[in-house]
Amino acid sequence: MRERLREKNRRQRTEMIALEAARTIGEDGCFRFRVDDVAQRVGVAKGTVYLAFSDKADLIGSAFSHACASLLRGLEERLSAIADPSERLRAALEYLAAIPVDSPEFDALLDGRLACSAAWIGARTPMIDAITRRLEELVREARDAGSIPGNVDPAAAAQLITAIARTAMWREGVLGSGEILQQVSLVTMGLASLWSADA
Repeated sequence: MRERLREKNRRQRTEMIALEAARTIGEDGCFRFRVDDVAQRVGVAKGTVYLAFSDKADLIGSAFSHACASLLRGLEERLSAIADPSERLRAALEYLAAIPVDSPEFDALLDGRLACSAAWIGARTPMIDAITRRLEELVREARDAGSIPGNVDPAAAAQLITAIARTAMWREGVLGSGEILQQVSLVTMGLASLWSADA
């Protein structure tokens, strides 16, 4: 019983450290990120952080993983009451568009520059792939239901959405998700016409 409580406390402390690391990365970026700052925010000694994480890269990678897992949980909660495939896809896009406002501590996950910085430091940052895979499923469901054109490639669409979600236009809320997708549609149609004119 006591061992179980100790393990639970250790797991909660590890999750708290990862959460504070994600917040710190979002505020300071990877290159100014300091383990001391995370320890101070959590209220533990720096050595306690290193009991949970082997090094700075491990902590940064875990922070991105924690952020991704939290975002995916939030997305699934948002989608759980929606049955219509097109509405599910729309809700997912609205959820992504709201991350900078609703979850600023996790906004760093969508910042490609931070992901590149983390990778340069040595942290593994494949977490965005999990969000992209989920979007791919949602696009496929909407396509199969006839809500979007049948020639849409779900993998390409999901990667495009993920890429757009990492742009300043999306992340700063300049345009809503519907307006952004309308612009993407216009741009891609324009590029397609240029391509066919070249052929």
